[in-house]
Amino acid sequence: MLLIRDQHFASAPFESEDELEKVVLRNASYFFGDGAILLPKLLIRTTEGYGTIPDAYAIDLVNRRWFIVEVELAC
Repeated sequence: MLLIRDQHFASAPFESEDELEKVVLRNASYFFGDGAILLPKLLIRTTEGYGTIPDAYAIDLVNRRWFIVEVELAC
């Protein structure tokens, strides 16, 4: 279980990362706030040319923050 201030999140079994990713994207306001915008997968590159495709990007316009979202299942 994850506890953050007065909020808590319980553990739940997921069959795949894809299933977990969909839950995170559907509940983005719980993770990033009501003023957040979630952008879908998009390739990003470093100045050295290495690239990755995170699961999403979240932009919190209210608090002027942004997040790279990577959903992973723990073993």
